[in-house]
Amino acid sequence: MPRMAFLLVLLFPSALLAEPVVPTDKELIGMGRAQLGERWYGIYVLGKKVGWQKDAWLEKDGLLCSDTEFTLEMGFMGKTTSIGSREVSCFTQAPPMSLVTYRQDKDEDGRKVTIVGKVDADQSLRFDVDAGGRKRSYTAPADSVVLLNMVPWAGVARMKPGDHVDSSSFDELTGKKRWEKITLKGTEEKALLGRPATLYRLRIQDETGVDLDAMVSGEGHVLEGTLGPSIRIVLEDRETARRKDVDMLDLYSSSFVPATGTIDYAMAIRIRRLKLRLQGQAPIQLAEVPRQKTVPGGANEVTVEVTACPPSVRSAAPDGDFLKCDADVPCDLEEIREQVARITKGKTGELARGRALTTWVNRNFRYTLGGGGGTGDMILKEKSGDCTEFSKALLTLLRAAGIRSRFVSGIVPADKDPLSFGYHAWVEAWIEGRGWVALDPTWGEFPVDAAHVVFDVDQGLGMAAHLGGLKMEILEVEYSKTFGEIQCD
Repeated sequence: MPRMAFLLVLLFPSALLAEPVVPTDKELIGMGRAQLGERWYGIYVLGKKVGWQKDAWLEKDGLLCSDTEFTLEMGFMGKTTSIGSREVSCFTQAPPMSLVTYRQDKDEDGRKVTIVGKVDADQSLRFDVDAGGRKRSYTAPADSVVLLNMVPWAGVARMKPGDHVDSSSFDELTGKKRWEKITLKGTEEKALLGRPATLYRLRIQDETGVDLDAMVSGEGHVLEGTLGPSIRIVLEDRETARRKDVDMLDLYSSSFVPATGTIDYAMAIRIRRLKLRLQGQAPIQLAEVPRQKTVPGGANEVTVEVTACPPSVRSAAPDGDFLKCDADVPCDLEEIREQVARITKGKTGELARGRALTTWVNRNFRYTLGGGGGTGDMILKEKSGDCTEFSKALLTLLRAAGIRSRFVSGIVPADKDPLSFGYHAWVEAWIEGRGWVALDPTWGEFPVDAAHVVFDVDQGLGMAAHLGGLKMEILEVEYSKTFGEIQCD
């Protein structure tokens, strides 16, 4: 279950003085053992059941093990898309209560990935990844995964409202460690199974943009979690959790943002500057990117101005994992590097090579509804998917070409009658002397028009939290005077 803090510091400067609560070893073991047994959850989006999750804990050979299984099933313009996963993690019961064994089996519409982890001879963690028959291994520090990551609220009984715990999550596919922050918002006294009980309201934030509100019992059992106004996970009995809704949620229509104002839909690719106002049912926080400026308005409102051609940047290349190759983005595979060399033959400079790779994906991939997930090499082999797969393929190629790149997502014009915007994904590449340049392999745009409004960078969940809860007002539109795609100096 997903579990962020810069914004809180801005809003509450006193948070700079607050020391985090550190759960004791006794609290961690006690909370871990309190999880023993099996719990089932229903997963809902916009009030419709989209799947279930089972959390089971057991003691095995002296180890404390978490066995989590979930399945999600949604529609996309009549096509069913499904994701299933089972993940088993076993920890020692002696400090530092680190991971001993791990296994995950994941299936995204038939694209299967298996990850097996264990303690290596030098006490580091070794992970073996099998993505559709392609095998890859890496090691990580022993403290990358510990029991604290699973029950970070172990010391909640001695926390006061405003206290927080610093924790982290670890992506076993990519080896990336991300920060998490769990803040106690308050307590409630309620009857639970006929007995009075203290329940704890937690705010769980992390590096990917998750801002989750959770209700947790004194034993540490999650009773309910909500992500914005649209996503909800609820503790239920097994039969209720696994029950399907008659009408399946359609992701395509539910991601639409109705818009007022005027846009010439046929000239969307020629929009050079766009100014709009977004209103939601929860606070709206968009990712910061050079081509986009945001100004907070009233409650749950923000004004956004997007330009297709932001000023060039002469600064040094940014730090970060923008060239990282891993099991999810295997840009160091020799066959992919050879493919990049063929596609970019005769092209000099990052701009020309980036354009060539964007055009190649656009012309050689088959668009399929609902996508299908998978790693970069799987997608490049099958050459099919939706905007997410198109973008991951381009990201893999760009990094193989030595061009810094990152995944971005947001909304673009989706329909003209009535006018609406819908979910979309694309890529940004760091071009020396230009800075971050947006490129859209699905539409074949390089650079993209200003109607691409960014919500998230690096596959965050900001957009997901607002599904079905946004509306837009178009304030100003400026079109390029040249025919065809945008031309930047």
